[in-house]
Amino acid sequence: MKKWQFIVKITGFYCLIVFLFSCNTSPPANTDNSEKAEYVPSEKEYNEAFKDIETTINRLNEVILKKDYNSWITFLTDEFKDYYGDSANLKKISESPTLKAKSIVLRNLKDYFIHVIVPSRIKTKLESIAFVDNNHVKAYGKIYNENAILYYLEKNKDKWKIAIW
Repeated sequence: MKKWQFIVKITGFYCLIVFLFSCNTSPPANTDNSEKAEYVPSEKEYNEAFKDIETTINRLNEVILKKDYNSWITFLTDEFKDYYGDSANLKKISESPTLKAKSIVLRNLKDYFIHVIVPSRIKTKLESIAFVDNNHVKAYGKIYNENAILYYLEKNKDKWKIAIW
């Protein structure tokens, strides 16, 4: 009986890890086949943006570690809040095997923060950035030792915010 319980626990842990690797903070990929060409910044622009984004991600890590939803939403664009606050999108996300296994149904943006963002983005570290244009950047790092896009960011009034695009 104990061996069976151990196998169930290991299987559940494996499903959680698979889910966390598949968590994304952006909507499904753009399907209009009009991929933006990558913008090449000057070295100074890259270094300044990297420093600003690293500071932003470090602040986000503190907010996520504290599970401070009210502070987290200040890092989001309105479009991100609308997309991940939409009941139809939350319903799709709730269908993931990990959330279903835990009987978690996302009902609002706060649920998304608590059940998806906190477990998948806690203590992330920025490793590189890739500009799409001078106001849109992909921030790369590791999530559970796997290379991943941490965030899609948009510069809004001299601040980097988590965005969808």
